[in-house]
Amino acid sequence: MVGFMPSRDGLIIRLEPEPELSKVIHVQRAHEDLARFGEIVALGPEVRDLKIGQRVLASITAGVELPQGVLVSQKAVLGITHQ
Repeated sequence: MVGFMPSRDGLIIRLEPEPELSKVIHVQRAHEDLARFGEIVALGPEVRDLKIGQRVLASITAGVELPQGVLVSQKAVLGITHQ
């Protein structure tokens, strides 16, 4: 159960852990290109075409970190994965 509900077109995504990279090779990503996979755990009332439980790829650079996940706008969702 999520103790915070997003307003308007916001949604909360519980992010998957980032894959571990080799300790020998360090890859730095530009902050602007940060996109992560995660599961939708809460939706605002104006969100369309998405459902709780879906796995999505989202840009989280403009997101707000919460204990439940990351709060982002629906526009941040780049795609939906098919499981």
